[in-house]
Amino acid sequence: MEKSNLSYIYNPGSTPIHPLVTVFHVSDSISYFYIGFSASELLFNQANATGNFLTQIRIHFDLSETVKSGGKQSVDTGTYIYNLKKEQIKNVFYTSIPFRAFSGKQYMLRVYVTDLMRNKSNQSFFFVDKTNLFNDQNFLVHGGNKSQPFLIKTLSSGQKFYLSYRDNHCSRVYVDYYHNRQPLPMPVYATEILPDQLVRPDSSWVAQLNDTLQFGLVKEGIYQFRVDTNYQQGLSLYNFGPYYPSVKEIEDMANSLVYISNTKENQELSASANKKLSIDNFWISCTGNMEQAKELIRIYYNRVFFANYYFTADREGWKTDRGMIFIVYGPPNTLYKSEDEERWGYFKKQGTSISFTFRKNDSKWSRNLYSLIRGQAPDTYWRQAVESWRSGKVFLLE
Repeated sequence: MEKSNLSYIYNPGSTPIHPLVTVFHVSDSISYFYIGFSASELLFNQANATGNFLTQIRIHFDLSETVKSGGKQSVDTGTYIYNLKKEQIKNVFYTSIPFRAFSGKQYMLRVYVTDLMRNKSNQSFFFVDKTNLFNDQNFLVHGGNKSQPFLIKTLSSGQKFYLSYRDNHCSRVYVDYYHNRQPLPMPVYATEILPDQLVRPDSSWVAQLNDTLQFGLVKEGIYQFRVDTNYQQGLSLYNFGPYYPSVKEIEDMANSLVYISNTKENQELSASANKKLSIDNFWISCTGNMEQAKELIRIYYNRVFFANYYFTADREGWKTDRGMIFIVYGPPNTLYKSEDEERWGYFKKQGTSISFTFRKNDSKWSRNLYSLIRGQAPDTYWRQAVESWRSGKVFLLE
């Protein structure tokens, strides 16, 4: 378990830089990580001899074997400095960096990004798996111009993409499609474990794998791409709607109220002919007036957005255990992380504290799916947290 408090990685206000990273294995000993983030997150100034708007970025990475691979020693590290003109990177900064990782091993990749102009940094963690040739890190998803891979696995219906596999001799890919039917998480005090609903694909087909064939996720749901049906591992891509991870559709706004609404309210929202009016009425009933309701709405759905941003897996991020806790309680005060576990803590000055432990799932759909270990905390203050929201106040343990 990492000894330092990493709570800032789920606190969007802790750093101006929010990079996206994907890993691709090109051989038995070499892999790449591709990294990108918005240019608007960087500081440019003209305090230099040229008078141009310039920025300086440092990317440092450290790769260590996981305990499962027999140790935690660092096996590769590197630092790269980028001096960039504003017009060079336009809207997005993007680069790729090679590292040494060997077949049969599993690693933890730490990536540190620093805007040297304002001395602000971001640290991210990524699991690197070279135990087989069939998992998602042996695939690369390219955009229409093929110059840059997609760094996220959620695409909308209108996005076209090309698919590459590390073995250029592979000529076909097997595609399974599943409706988005994964269940909502159980409350923190529940002991029941809900089964995975993605048991059998709703449809399957075979497609050619070449440089000219474009793919698209036409229907909303989950798509798995495999090069060998004898293996469960493959690449999963998701279509969770045209605006995801943002929460703009009324249906999504209504559904994500489930954590602080009761059964009767959920049924009424579901059956309502005017969901927008019903949602407004729900929030006004909490606060007593529209002005306070607007502020509560802003905070709540901002959390839903970041739950989607941080915790997307085989379901929308807000539907995961971590997403549920993040929405109701907010970003944790403390976060301690290992290769297969996260421990979140919330506390107040008088010493009262809440802790949640999430264990990483061995899922073929996603590396980002964690389950809450229920029944460990003597008091989670769940009912107090829900009642706080329903009384028009953001819950704080204070």
